[in-house]
Amino acid sequence: MVASQKKNVLKDAKYIKSIDNNSLNKGRISHTKKVQRIVSTAVVLLCVAFLIFGGFNLVSANNYAYKLTVNGDELAILASESEAQSAIDNYLNQISDQTGMKLSYDDDVQIEKVSADGVVFASTSDATSALDGKLNIMADAVGVYIDGNLSMYVADEKTARTAVDKVKEYYSADAGDSLISIDVLEEVAVSPAQVELEKVLDADSVVNMLMFGHIGNHYYYIADSGCTLADVAAANNIDAAQLSKLNPTLNNSELPLGTEVVLAQSEPLIDVQVAKKVVGIQELAYKTETIDNTSLARGNENVITKGENGQEEVTSKVVETNGVVVSSQRLSAVTLEEPVDQVIERGVKIVVASRSNSGSGILGWPLAGNITSRFGSRSLGYHTGIDIDGSVGDTVFAAESGTVVFAAYSGNYGNIIKIDHGGGLETWYAHLSEFYVNSGDEVSRGDSIGAVGVTGRTTGSHLHFEVRINDVAYNPLNYLD
Repeated sequence: MVASQKKNVLKDAKYIKSIDNNSLNKGRISHTKKVQRIVSTAVVLLCVAFLIFGGFNLVSANNYAYKLTVNGDELAILASESEAQSAIDNYLNQISDQTGMKLSYDDDVQIEKVSADGVVFASTSDATSALDGKLNIMADAVGVYIDGNLSMYVADEKTARTAVDKVKEYYSADAGDSLISIDVLEEVAVSPAQVELEKVLDADSVVNMLMFGHIGNHYYYIADSGCTLADVAAANNIDAAQLSKLNPTLNNSELPLGTEVVLAQSEPLIDVQVAKKVVGIQELAYKTETIDNTSLARGNENVITKGENGQEEVTSKVVETNGVVVSSQRLSAVTLEEPVDQVIERGVKIVVASRSNSGSGILGWPLAGNITSRFGSRSLGYHTGIDIDGSVGDTVFAAESGTVVFAAYSGNYGNIIKIDHGGGLETWYAHLSEFYVNSGDEVSRGDSIGAVGVTGRTTGSHLHFEVRINDVAYNPLNYLD
């Protein structure tokens, strides 16, 4: 009984065990489905939550806009802050690409978050365009200093140096292999500077400033027939009177084609000095040899040998400053053709003639007037000349061509002029009130040399006139025509 019961119990237990495993498997399947349903439900709930909260955020984001202002002025409203900043960056980059310079601005630029209600959004490109002319663009440039004085701003040191080189090339272009040296007389230096972009000169303007001291055309070339200075002034918006002063050699009549009209005064900021070798052909002047001929009457000359100039090839060191020659130094010369000296015989024979209208005398009258005192002995002593009556200020003329050897005050003679006519012949003119010539002057027969006066020892206005040969006084009447 007991054993039978135990067996049954075991049998039942086995059965129960089997039943429990099936139940367990069914429970696992049911649990898995529950988990799946929970996960699915959670996923659905998360998706719903994402849609709810994401949608809220999208709606929230679309409820705001970003206003771009410059110095308080509204320029554009954009959908995001990044778009506003991109508009600013794009504008700076566009100008930077054009200039090749690093740029910034010193304006009050604000990107303000505002309500998007009723707003029409601008695109980034529209905002970029709206910034044109609104920002005070600052450039990282360099200042150019000439002899320590700030002269201009340029993009960079290379631009400054290139401009200086161009000016040097302009003034040395025709030197070629003959160039000895080229120098800028001023000290040119550069220093970093941040300035308004509009103050930075372009490359061509820098060259103009260095060469002329201003930007723009320096010359105007007449290309149309019938053009006048007034037309040039009107065409270039220049005052006509000022233009006339700049071109003193031109009048207001029609200007020939190709005429160069100066438009502005040139005041170069730098001076370029060029030294070069110049080879040229020059004339060798002939010399003149004069031979006195005692058989030939004074005043006559004969050419025995006609002079002819020679030629030489001269090498010179020529120095120019801004294209203008300031010095020339002769380095060497090669004679190509010798000159032929001229030989002249000059008559020195003195012909004595009486005072007449025959024209046979060798001297002309220095003053038209009566003779008030003759040559020779008189009560006041020996008179070494003649006195010719005249009023103070009357013109005194040279009796013959010659060289003035004295023109000053001399004791009893007062103001006196002495003229050397060569061959030992001199004429003296005393008691003058004025000198019209100086010692060393060359005069011709009949030239005005002074004026009648009362200087020295004299009792009235007159001209004391003497003729001296080898410093011996002779009667002037024997020599006057």
